[in-house]
Amino acid sequence: MLTISLKNGENITADGSIGSLEEFVTLINNQAINAITIGNVPINKAAISYIASSHPEEVSPNITIYLMNGTKVESYDEAFNATEYSSKINNQQNLFALLGDVIINKFDYMMAIEKKTA
Repeated sequence: MLTISLKNGENITADGSIGSLEEFVTLINNQAINAITIGNVPINKAAISYIASSHPEEVSPNITIYLMNGTKVESYDEAFNATEYSSKINNQQNLFALLGDVIINKFDYMMAIEKKTA
């Protein structure tokens, strides 16, 4: 199950799989296409703020991603690296960045903070 958060504040739930996140972020960053099908939802990619999949019960999110509109998105990243996140956001060739297990529209991104475990 995927949650697609739109720039207008609405969330859409899509059934189905997008395959690997790495392959999907490459596809959604293809500048030759304006619309993409996610699960059973055809959508203009410019309307997308972020795409998140449901976390399995055994995976506990360890990153909080803050968006410009005040939204907090929980993500899991086994090897969080702040410099790598900045590099992905600064990549001028792409509109979307894969941060952990969430695909973010880089113009909506504000910051990411690793949750410290006790």
